Amino acid sequence: MFVQWLEYIKLYRTKMAFSDSQLVHFLLDTNHIKMSQASFAVLFQSIKDIPDLKKLAESVQTRVFQRNVHTHPKFQTLEAFTVQYAAHYGDKTVLENVKKLFASNDPKAAIAAAMKASEDMIIDDPDRVIASVACND
Repeated sequence: MFVQWLEYIKLYRTKMAFSDSQLVHFLLDTNHIKMSQASFAVLFQSIKDIPDLKKLAESVQTRVFQRNVHTHPKFQTLEAFTVQYAAHYGDKTVLENVKKLFASNDPKAAIAAAMKASEDMIIDDPDRVIASVACND
């Protein structure tokens, strides 16, 4: 029944434009489907085997992954560590830049900015690096 509903939605949305993000919101956030985001992604993995729904399933699954990445504890830990790292090795400008990059959904750039701050500190202030390492032992 769900597959038939998805086929209907695929046809319906050609007339009434709405995005895959809106579809995911409708299904998950309004409690029309009682399952976790991970289970929902697995469901759409199997729907990708249906040729007429493959493109829709891939897109919906991508939207679920994009929603999940920022709420996953591993990502939150990475973000918190990177911000702390930037605060320790950089100055206020570096810290604000790292926070801004995370907020604008660019974690790779945020990590790179934090790493660059520590590299710059090693070159500019090697005594601070030595003191920092000594404090952490």
